[in-house]
Amino acid sequence: MTVESRYSFLHILGMGSFGVVWAARRNSDQKIFAVKIIAVKSNEHTKQQYFLNEARLLRGVKHPNLVYIEEYVHDAARELLYIVMEYCGHRDLAFFIKEFRENSCRVRPEKVWAIFAQVVSAVHWCHLQSPMVVHRDIKPENVFITAENNFKLGDFGLYRSLAQRSVACSFVGEMFQNKPYSNKVDIWALGLLLYELCCLKTLFHANNQEELLKQMKLKPPLEIPLIYPQSMLRLLRRMLDPEPLQRPTIQEIVVIPEVAEALQLT
Repeated sequence: MTVESRYSFLHILGMGSFGVVWAARRNSDQKIFAVKIIAVKSNEHTKQQYFLNEARLLRGVKHPNLVYIEEYVHDAARELLYIVMEYCGHRDLAFFIKEFRENSCRVRPEKVWAIFAQVVSAVHWCHLQSPMVVHRDIKPENVFITAENNFKLGDFGLYRSLAQRSVACSFVGEMFQNKPYSNKVDIWALGLLLYELCCLKTLFHANNQEELLKQMKLKPPLEIPLIYPQSMLRLLRRMLDPEPLQRPTIQEIVVIPEVAEALQLT
């Protein structure tokens, strides 16, 4: 049976360079899912294997802070890949931050730790896999908020294993310059996310990679509002170190007392 015969497609949730995401209802039990549809041409073997490998690796993984992949279907005849994922609703962390910014309120420090810890937990799982899975696109728009108010890292279509290096990234200097990179790109992105939770704005404001690189080289002073503890500022400065080797590993971050305590409470 085809995906279209088993699911009723309701409305588009989002579109990107990799495809389109629909809200869809499974006809057998009326459960709602998010279905990502990716065009994979038969002659694009690298792209095809990339998405299939990620779907295989992540399918069925039940982690409290990762968006669950129910199934994937490769329709070779139509050159389409369907990834059926858990539907987390319409809210994401970007919307959460926007609400606080518009109301001129700060996110309480304990809430910042709680949200950050849940994303760290998801990245920790990814970095423990073999081959290691590097997300490469950790940002508020890819952190979804469930009805139970849990935070889940998603957009599996952008994950990749460390063994695959063909797709460009746009978050950190060593990747702009085609330098070798590692899982430390995710640490940098986690730092940007933590900064945005504290300051309700992005650290860098650039329209292109060249402009962003210039801003990064200027090394603007990294400060956060005084309501947040110095331990949070110290962690931020380590994660946003321009030198990848100076950034902490995810294993080091997950055992930081405030992070470990927040994970115990979730």
